[in-house]
Parts: sequence; structure tokens; C-alpha cells
Amino acid sequence: MLNYLGKDPNSSKADDYTGPATDLLLKLRPNIRYFHSSQYINDLANGDTCVAIGWAGDVWQAANRAKEAKNGVNISFSIPKEGGDGIF
Repeated sequence: MLNYLGKDPNSSKADDYTGPATDLLLKLRPNIRYFHSSQYINDLANGDTCVAIGWAGDVWQAANRAKEAKNGVNISFSIPKEGGDGIF
């Protein structure tokens, strides 16, 4: 969200999380089903969730589960043009 707004995504400045950032989150909230660290893996694999922000390993796991289930769910990665975080 901060990256989208042109701010440092690693910011620790309280002001970066108010005003436009808060407005954007409130606008997006109706489209967010839940916040969870792992539930999205099964939901992606089953086709119950169509968009998720997740760890690469989790998304690969979901893709493999969908492939094994032969349920027609096709899972792919996309990085926003604004950029994304990475951990090595």
C-alpha cells in the first residue's frame, strides 16, 4: 500500500500510515475476506479465493495441490508494476 502511494514500504513514520494510506485501506476493506497466515493456501487450491498476497512457497504449494486435485484451478504469480517485497 505504501509503495502504491509512492512512499517507502519499510517506513516507520506514523504520518505515512495516516491520511491517504488510511483512506486507501478503508476503500479496499470491503474486498478483503480475511487476514490469515496460511488459510489462503487451501482456498487458492480449491478456487475459493481468486487473489492473495502470499509467500512464494505457499503459492507453489497451492498450485501443486490444485494440480493434484485436477480441479481446473490455475494458479500463477504476478508482481505489481509498483514493485513487491522479496526475501532471500
